[in-house]
Amino acid sequence: MESLLEYENNVYLDMFHNDGLLVMAEGLGIERIFLNFIKLFCDATNLVIVVNTHEAEEQFFTNKMKETSPESYQYITKITTETHSQNERAQAYLKGGCFFVTSRILVVDMLTDRIPIEYITGILVYNAHKIIDSCQETFILRMFRQKNKKGFIKAFSDNPIFFTKGFSKVERVMKNLFVKKLFIYPRFHIDIETELTKYKPEVIEIHVGLSENSSRIQMALLDILNVLLQEFKGCCSYIDHDFLTMEMVISRPFDQIVKAQLEPVWNQLGSKPKQLISDIRTLRLLLYYLTQYDSITFFKMLNCLKSHEKDIGRSSGWMFLDAANELFTKAKLRVYGTEMRNYVKPDKKKKFKWSKENRDMAARIVSESPKLKVLKEILEEFSGEENNQDEINILIVANDDRTCSQIKHFLSKNRLTRKIGNGSAKAIKQFDKFDVTDEQKSDEKEEEFIVKMILKPLGASDLNNRQVDSKLSKMVKKLDHKNKEKESVTLTQMVKNTTSKESKSSSSSETSDESSSCDEAQPVQNSDTNFVGKNTNLFLSALEGGTKQKISLIRLLYDIMPKYIILYDSQLWFVRQIEVIQCLRYKNPMRVYFMMYTNSSEEQRYLTSIRSEKESFEILIREKANMIVTEEQDGKLDIPNNTDKEKETIIDQFNSRKGGMPSMPQESETPKIIVDMREFRCELPSILHKRGFHIEPCTLEVGDYVLTPNISVERKSINDLIESLANGRLYNQVNAMSRSYKIPVLLIEFDPKKPFQLNSYQALASSEISPQHTSSKLSLLTIHFPKLRILWCSSPSETAEIFEELKANCPQPDTETAMSIKTDQVIEDEDLKYNPVLRDLLLKIPGINSKNVLRVITKVKDLVSLCLMSEQELSDVLENSKSAKLVYEFLNTSKKDEALNSMNNELDFEDLDNFYSFDSKKTDSVDSSKKNILNINSKSNASTKNKPKTKPKSKKK
Repeated sequence: MESLLEYENNVYLDMFHNDGLLVMAEGLGIERIFLNFIKLFCDATNLVIVVNTHEAEEQFFTNKMKETSPESYQYITKITTETHSQNERAQAYLKGGCFFVTSRILVVDMLTDRIPIEYITGILVYNAHKIIDSCQETFILRMFRQKNKKGFIKAFSDNPIFFTKGFSKVERVMKNLFVKKLFIYPRFHIDIETELTKYKPEVIEIHVGLSENSSRIQMALLDILNVLLQEFKGCCSYIDHDFLTMEMVISRPFDQIVKAQLEPVWNQLGSKPKQLISDIRTLRLLLYYLTQYDSITFFKMLNCLKSHEKDIGRSSGWMFLDAANELFTKAKLRVYGTEMRNYVKPDKKKKFKWSKENRDMAARIVSESPKLKVLKEILEEFSGEENNQDEINILIVANDDRTCSQIKHFLSKNRLTRKIGNGSAKAIKQFDKFDVTDEQKSDEKEEEFIVKMILKPLGASDLNNRQVDSKLSKMVKKLDHKNKEKESVTLTQMVKNTTSKESKSSSSSETSDESSSCDEAQPVQNSDTNFVGKNTNLFLSALEGGTKQKISLIRLLYDIMPKYIILYDSQLWFVRQIEVIQCLRYKNPMRVYFMMYTNSSEEQRYLTSIRSEKESFEILIREKANMIVTEEQDGKLDIPNNTDKEKETIIDQFNSRKGGMPSMPQESETPKIIVDMREFRCELPSILHKRGFHIEPCTLEVGDYVLTPNISVERKSINDLIESLANGRLYNQVNAMSRSYKIPVLLIEFDPKKPFQLNSYQALASSEISPQHTSSKLSLLTIHFPKLRILWCSSPSETAEIFEELKANCPQPDTETAMSIKTDQVIEDEDLKYNPVLRDLLLKIPGINSKNVLRVITKVKDLVSLCLMSEQELSDVLENSKSAKLVYEFLNTSKKDEALNSMNNELDFEDLDNFYSFDSKKTDSVDSSKKNILNINSKSNASTKNKPKTKPKSKKK
């Protein structure tokens, strides 16, 4: 790798002399600075840990070290569970060097003292914007700083926008990183501006105008989006309306941002706001298709939306607007033009005839993608230039894999690319990566006529060469997955190309429609004509695709050093990478062709990304000026680091509400919790350690957390709970806990960002109870296991507080005992030998308690024998005459006695005496009671006289 630039040297020196957080603009070469730090500490005398890196980034750093510094490469070690066992990891740490370790493995190694924390030289943190309070990296840094006060912590990030989300986000990240200094390097920094303006690449900006139909379609889509946005503001009051603008809808992932803010109240929203969010997402996807793909792909997307009656009935009604009518009309004109008025359904038996009208239609389809025409002109321009170099590399960069496939087929059909036999093997491999395979067979059903109607006029040769995936009709239902990293791969796989046999498939692939059409429209060209020479290599790459695709594109850019770069689509980070590479290799000037649709959503997205990054850096600069940094924030001072629990104790000591009462003495022993190894993927162990618990990691077969020798906890998230109840795994886990521990606990932990509610409001309002519902299955689980206790926790922080209360005044668990408990093992305990239902029933009888219940169970055969026993026999069993008398009276009380007792309760003479004064004589009270009784009798006689006479049943009565 080349030497660092001047501004990179300044950044490197700032981070070398100080522990801090570096925030750079994306694309300015932060990976080069990070790689130089790895190279610096690749020595046997150092023990440096690299955390929070992606697998593709680890591969990039290790490969670069192997190429540039083979002697230092031997000290780089990547530790995983497959490559190193527990003993091998302990030995590898002692050898020194630089280690790439996953966070879960490193947490366990630090808790079990496999890695000597006091001898760690320092920790390098990549992607520092992902460090939050409860993540594993924060757990690692906290344990490192508690035992090591001299080691360094250096954090790197190239995502400034993330630090501006939320309240004081950068301050909280710095506290989690245990650093006190913040280094900010935006693109407008004076050092970066001076360095990058020395050697600028030759940039040719090509402003491509949209066609008339495309402009009208864009205006119709924007009008519909504006109507839906205003309607969403009116029916949703849970979100700030000033935040909802058309610029945000066009330039940012609207549905992701809004759903993230509405997640806590998502179940309280009605169907209308949810449907509006879905429709806005669909229209944003159409707006992206308009400028990104060809007219046929866009029209097929519209047809899929329109042909589904279910989706039309479920939508918010945007298809009935006037702008929607304009949208469908102009989209059809882009493909067919005006000659489609007399078009009839094609006949499969008749052979398609290629006419002049069809040729005009094919030419019009290509004219609706102006960027392809400009790309063709650029490549023709390269062929006219004199070439004295041995080899020229041309790089074409598009947004996703589907666009790259479209470009590849367009260039291949127009003979603008090199022949397959020419060029380097690397260029052939990179270019052929975007071939469309022929694996999937055609299975057209509902959309067969629509697809054939669109693709039939393109030519007989195309119809014989391609086929269309029948799953196109399901595209609308999968719109939720289009914003993920592998969106382009999914879209590319939707269209499959078959071998060219004239007797097969009668439909056409959407990614090569334009290329084949242009091929038929220009038959004058010779098949051997090749605008790009034999000494020219053409490379094609995508911008999107996640971290892996980004790293591979950076490697490709450094390896091939292209002379010409054609930006079919552009992103901010790649433009800056080109600037950095031009400064590094200024002797090889580059020419960059920058294509952009004018007055389009594509241009708006690019300009918004520039402005958002600039505003983010301005916010960071202001926060840095007003930031309050304490002296002990880096954790290097010998001040006792109080945990959350100790801080609460200190506050309670000065609480005036106690009225001068002395505080309870605190335990000297640190409370211990045994945690299963698999639980370190979640946030709870980190929060427990922060509250002052000693975490003991081990492999547990029964339970996830052991709080005391009698309490075992099985933690379940909502998704895991539903899955475990469905497949029966939770039943086996609870059964094992019930047989092994006195108090089995099921912890149901909710996501703090989501509502603390298992059932939706619609499910609660309905009177029907389904046996397949989660609550019904939980009820059956508690019936089968009466000892099971269920904890409902809204967040991991609340779980930690409950664990603290459960462990109060309880003995510490033993690690060896917890590890020795197996799923089929039963602990010898008197309480676990007998039926818990029978035990609970006997405890309800007066005179039987927890001390003598086991005597009754062991000495009495059944409940019938217990009821027939005499008082003396009960006394012999219970070994207590008072308890025996209570049991005997309870079991042998007759119905006659119950009736008399009830009558006495209705007429209680002692209660009547309370109405009179205590100084009156007892005789007076007796007389008054008699009078009252006589009055009662007289009233009863009077009432009987008024009743009709009935024949008495018996004269004796």
